[in-house]
Amino acid sequence: PLDFRSLSCERQYREALAAVYAKGKAWLTPVEIFRPHYAEAIGRSMLSRHRQAYGPSEPLRICEVGGGTGTAALSLLGWLAKAHPEEYA
Repeated sequence: PLDFRSLSCERQYREALAAVYAKGKAWLTPVEIFRPHYAEAIGRSMLSRHRQAYGPSEPLRICEVGGGTGTAALSLLGWLAKAHPEEYA
């Protein structure tokens, strides 16, 4: 992930991203660029909607599908285990 705390403006963000791409990374998804925050936001939304629709008794099931590296699932499950261990089980 990018070190956003070291970036003070959009230009620095674009330069940092360009440097990552220059190292041979063909494509970065928002999940990878904003790791772990993007996946955590997705997780908070999923958990909230799941609880509203099914209540606490129905287990949350997560399945990531795609041609990526699994970064979204890794970050989301890491957040879930830490923030909501009762749901992670």
